[in-house]
Amino acid sequence: MNNMNSYFKLALMCTLFSFSVHSNATVTKSASPQNTSYIVNGLPANVHEYSSFVSLYINAVEYGEDSYWRPYCGGVLIDNDYVLTAAHCIYDDNDAQLYTSVVFKPHNVFYDHPLEYGQSRRISDIYYRKDYIDTGFLSYPNDIAILKLESSPSIGLPVARATDERYRKAANQYFVAVGHGRISMDTQHEGELLKTNLHLVDKNTCSLDFNNILDSHLCFGGNYNYYTGLKNSTCNGDSGGPVYWQHDNRQTLVGITSFGPKLCGHPGMEVTSVFTEVADYDYWITDVLNNQIDPENTVHLKTEEQNRVTGVVEIVSNEVQEPEPEPDQMNEQSNSSGGGTNFYWVLLIGLIAAHRRAAKD
Repeated sequence: MNNMNSYFKLALMCTLFSFSVHSNATVTKSASPQNTSYIVNGLPANVHEYSSFVSLYINAVEYGEDSYWRPYCGGVLIDNDYVLTAAHCIYDDNDAQLYTSVVFKPHNVFYDHPLEYGQSRRISDIYYRKDYIDTGFLSYPNDIAILKLESSPSIGLPVARATDERYRKAANQYFVAVGHGRISMDTQHEGELLKTNLHLVDKNTCSLDFNNILDSHLCFGGNYNYYTGLKNSTCNGDSGGPVYWQHDNRQTLVGITSFGPKLCGHPGMEVTSVFTEVADYDYWITDVLNNQIDPENTVHLKTEEQNRVTGVVEIVSNEVQEPEPEPDQMNEQSNSSGGGTNFYWVLLIGLIAAHRRAAKD
């Protein structure tokens, strides 16, 4: 088993490295957002302190699609049956949509994976916004998605999410981002959960570093670390993971990791991490959790066991069908219509008879 773990760890490290290189190659703008995978200047985090944090793995081993598992994004448990993450984590990715396993309270991505760790669940449904645009050039607007679990987990606790933006003006502005991965662009971390402190940056300042910053973006900067030469930051692998506002001895989810500078923790930029602001989507999230799916603003994908077996993602329309009239109603309408016709026939026959009598006279 130790040899097998070593094999998986080596394969996973190679996979993560190749993903990071690929992300850099596909960037399309100068201070370009990209979705790289690490917490910069992070400190070890106690998974029990952040029990709403989850890791998303592509795990298609039992379906013959892949020979190993791999983590690809983070997420956060917001309800017993629902996980919040970034839309770019699952958008236009058949493997992520079909073969995701959600691991709860994962301390280490190398060892707390779906094949070894019993605390994981498959997903049955995916929801994301129709107005999401999958491009860094436009700063990934509406980068938010909801995953419905096939069954509730036995560990992990849902976190309260922000429903307004009071934290922007709060006296206590203590924010913590959590995730797994590298500790710099060229240093692979050992896979344990990390955390880093961030501070809010206003929209105008954020717009100097990135294009198309919207009110639904939440921008953060980080303190400079003289040892690493970088600022506190998130990057890809951390995508979809949470930033918490820690206040009054509790945590509130305020953002979902979306993107950052091409160089994670860039020392020359005010903004090192940009998140999707959760409060801006409160009504949408509430509707999805209550199964009130509006097809005008939501893409709904079905990814149950039968979909994984066939390898086909089902698009659910959620269009409201007009009810067909009951047979009795149809008969009543037909009878009513027929009654009107008979009256006019009687009237017409009477007029013809009267005309004939008049002609004879």
